[in-house]
Amino acid sequence: MQRFITRQLSGITPLFTSIAIACALSPISTTALAEGFALEEVLVTARKREESMQEVPVAVSAFTGDSLKSLGITNVKDMEGIVPGLNMGGGGNGTKGDSNPFIRGVGQRESKVTIDSAVGTYIDGIYIGRAAGALLDAVDVESIQVLRGPQGTLFGKNTTGGAIVIQTTKPGPDLGGHVEVTYGNYGRRNGSGAVNVPLIDDVLYSRLTVASTKSDGYTENQFDNSNWNDDDRLMAIGQLRWDASEDVMVDILLSSTKTRQRSRAQKCVFLDEALAEAGRPNPTFLEAVYNGATNTTTSELCDASGELLPSDKFESELSAESDVFRRSVYEVDTQMAGVTIAWDMGELLGFESLAFKSISGYRLTEQRADEDLDGSAAALTGRVQSIANETDQYSQEFQFTGSAMDGRLNAILGLYAFLEQTDNDWLQDYASYSADNKTENTILLAQSNLTERETDNKAWAVFSQLSFDLTELTEVTVGIRYTSEERETTYREAGIYLPSLSMGEFCPTGGCPTTINTANLLHTFSDSSVQPMTAWQYGYDSNLNGNLEDREIGTFGEDSMTRKDDDWSPSLSFKMRASDDVLEKFSMDSAMGFITFSEGFRSGGVVIDNGDYEDDGINGINDMNEFKPEYVDNIEIGVKIDAFDNRLRANLTTYYTDYTDIQVTAIIPNAIGIPLPSILNAGKAVIKGVEGEFTYVPVETFRLTATFAYADGDYK
Repeated sequence: MQRFITRQLSGITPLFTSIAIACALSPISTTALAEGFALEEVLVTARKREESMQEVPVAVSAFTGDSLKSLGITNVKDMEGIVPGLNMGGGGNGTKGDSNPFIRGVGQRESKVTIDSAVGTYIDGIYIGRAAGALLDAVDVESIQVLRGPQGTLFGKNTTGGAIVIQTTKPGPDLGGHVEVTYGNYGRRNGSGAVNVPLIDDVLYSRLTVASTKSDGYTENQFDNSNWNDDDRLMAIGQLRWDASEDVMVDILLSSTKTRQRSRAQKCVFLDEALAEAGRPNPTFLEAVYNGATNTTTSELCDASGELLPSDKFESELSAESDVFRRSVYEVDTQMAGVTIAWDMGELLGFESLAFKSISGYRLTEQRADEDLDGSAAALTGRVQSIANETDQYSQEFQFTGSAMDGRLNAILGLYAFLEQTDNDWLQDYASYSADNKTENTILLAQSNLTERETDNKAWAVFSQLSFDLTELTEVTVGIRYTSEERETTYREAGIYLPSLSMGEFCPTGGCPTTINTANLLHTFSDSSVQPMTAWQYGYDSNLNGNLEDREIGTFGEDSMTRKDDDWSPSLSFKMRASDDVLEKFSMDSAMGFITFSEGFRSGGVVIDNGDYEDDGINGINDMNEFKPEYVDNIEIGVKIDAFDNRLRANLTTYYTDYTDIQVTAIIPNAIGIPLPSILNAGKAVIKGVEGEFTYVPVETFRLTATFAYADGDYK
């Protein structure tokens, strides 16, 4: 059973108010229960060291591999019905299937290469910078942890909402494996398997995991009876664990994922009727340009689509079968490599135990998405957008952790470096056919632009945290992190400059004044006859499997912008355990309360939106807008209780989060009325709420889980 209520307002009214309640009744294996079928202890790494979930002063939901199976969780997205305050953004932005997690109402629905999420995703300690391909299936994982609230001190930037930490199952000394096959309705057919093979006794172990997820889709296009919202994903993970000595262990991970799905269905909703009709000069003429001289406005097409189909149906102009028309696709390939070296250094430098860890990561993400953005039933390419991204990500983290004073003092010192390079090709078409009129011909070309964007993100950080037991029942933790980053974006565009059109003016009788830059021209016409605009004329290379052809820097005029930011992210927490007398009096096995203050920030950046071409006739600095980092101060109070012979677990948290320069996605019409997304700083905002998680084992083979979340926010 799940109930979810959300309200979103703007201005001085509440930012959002949401209540989420979820319950689950699931069978569990007796191996997951201790003597007397008590709840198992769950270990987490929320403070970069292994601790019991019930002892860490962080709002965290954690699931072992066995509990994920018991709850029927097969994908990270499935956890939004179990983890309070977690929403995976509906599975992605627009028509794509990117991962867009939100925690406590904070996240990022846009997935441009210049914009970062507010929720960090980590796989085996490696930060995943881009959303594409990050929505992993929960196959052969040891645990998944969801940390709620800012995690800036230990996890760094872009965790103002929280963090999702995924730990894969590591190779072990025993030969074994498992195979699982699932069939279901809507063509559901999933398969997964893992095999663990020791290569050298007590020294070298290996593990191979493969998985396939397929379905035919559950949404039907009423025009061609095709199915949408399908699944088609493959994944393979290979791992080695090398016990180099009694004190040194090396883990090596190689993974590859492949996604071949259709873009998600879209509905036609015109944002501003006044703009479509009376608000723009001669709207029918402009829409005739978009629609291949059909003299039909976008608003009329939306109205017609709504009349043809019930409100719960969708429309799409893109054919899935024909090679003539552009296919609506979402394709992502990822390759990832990670090396973790753990060295137990023993007694050293005054510490009773000191350990060193190195986490090295590399990830290559290649994405292609052809999206139908108008959502109408007509065969337009007026709002077709083709995107090709390639992102190389490198990261390195060094950690020193130690304990002293008979375990009363625990410390961590770390250094982190991150480099990300992205090539982004973006092709947006506004018309599928050239018209008889040479003036319209020119506009058609002007409205079919190839945009190239290169983004380099560099960051480094140093952090430290100390935890000290003041008494047997109390602990104080203090931490701080310094982050410095530099983000550079270079932008180039191929097209025709129409001064009148860029200013929102329209062609007078006799034709439009134009400034044509032939170096930027993708295609020219030899006559005025009607000609179909096929894919290769827009910069596609038919020999590259649908990818945009490579173009060298400097081929077109370019603009660039660099933004540099730095930040200090401190944290302070205090926790107190209940005494034995209190535990006995209230039939509790353990109880702990905490109060935490933490800060964090999300990177600023550069976006390309709503500009004109005034300055250089190609693409001016006016096309590039900066947005500032988002800063957050958070206070939360929580309690964690195990009771009734560890058969009942209750965790409650209340929080107050104060945002400065909060980043929001806004849809803003440009000079000619085209709605475009942009990132803005909305000033200050406050989000406050309460969360609860309850687990109860009434009998040996069943577990009852209930969660709730309430959040209320206001822009200030």
